[in-house]
Amino acid sequence: MSSKRIFTGNWKNGSLVGDVQITSSDWKYSGTIPEPHGYANGSLTYPDGSVYVGELSAYTRNGKGTYFSASGSQIEGEWSDDMNVNQATATDGEGIKWFGTFKNLKPQGYCQIKLG
Repeated sequence: MSSKRIFTGNWKNGSLVGDVQITSSDWKYSGTIPEPHGYANGSLTYPDGSVYVGELSAYTRNGKGTYFSASGSQIEGEWSDDMNVNQATATDGEGIKWFGTFKNLKPQGYCQIKLG
């Protein structure tokens, strides 16, 4: 993560409140201001045009959410550690669906596949 961030939103008593945008060189966050322990609901937009929408922790994918890649594929499920997805449904650009667990954004263990 970049140490330089730009914060845009409503300020009250020296703190951001409500909906905000936070921009770093790695991503752009839009959503509610993160709670003190870092949890939030919102979206992360990456430089390549891909987008994650859902629950976050410390600006990483954690909790229920969906990742939409710039190439047209998507992964929906229960995210942890930014790269792992349980109870995932992934759809590639051809419409093929994968159901199962993803580790480092790759199918892991038993997966079910449904052709478009």
